[in-house]
Amino acid sequence: MKKSGNEVIIIGAGNVGTHLARQLDQQNYTIRGICSRSIQSARQLAKYYVCESWANPAIIPNDAQYYFICVNDEAIASVAEAMPSTNGLVMHTSGSTPLDVLSRFPNRGVFYPIQTFTKTHETDFSLVPICIEASNKKSLNTLKNLALQFSNNIIEADSIKRKYIHLSAIFASNFTNYMYVIAYDILTKQQLPFSILLPLILESFEKVTLMEPWQAQTGPAVRGDSFIIQEHLKMLSNNPDYQEIYRLLSEQIMKHKK
Repeated sequence: MKKSGNEVIIIGAGNVGTHLARQLDQQNYTIRGICSRSIQSARQLAKYYVCESWANPAIIPNDAQYYFICVNDEAIASVAEAMPSTNGLVMHTSGSTPLDVLSRFPNRGVFYPIQTFTKTHETDFSLVPICIEASNKKSLNTLKNLALQFSNNIIEADSIKRKYIHLSAIFASNFTNYMYVIAYDILTKQQLPFSILLPLILESFEKVTLMEPWQAQTGPAVRGDSFIIQEHLKMLSNNPDYQEIYRLLSEQIMKHKK
């Protein structure tokens, strides 16, 4: 299929940039080039789209239609400052960075997919909510049409609301995953497989799609079973960090119950 005339430049060859490039290519957008502070990373991703690669955002072309800045939050401002002036739509993909960081561009926006990405794991974008924000009505309409190529779940959210969405996502995803890390560590030290917990994990996620999270809460803390809690704390005595996490979460659950 012939590619459209809509050229895209992606700055950042990490997890988000990799997934966006793949999805845009599948939707018939032309990947004009990949920019990354590591030229090796830029070339590695660019080879899939037979496009240019750069290590310096100052030298990227200024005539593309879309620019996605997919870098760490602390690097967005410096990347935007280094980029050439352009009338293209310049977007960052951060949940916590305000739109104003792109203020030097007349057409600017935010394209924030509420999802965790890993390069090697395929993501079904049709299921991903995408938060958008733009500097003007025309850019917003353009951004919305672009986002609809990914998903039908498009949410207009300003920078303040988007920060709270990102904060809640940290609790729901990042912190939850670290609980798996702890569980994996505990089981591995007892020569037990983490896989024995997978049915429990899947059931827990299934329940929160059917009811409010608090209604799905189970365990000794919500039952007020202090005997089991104390027993578990003793078992964690050799790892004060895990012990403190267990204690704090148990206390919070019991406090919420009241």
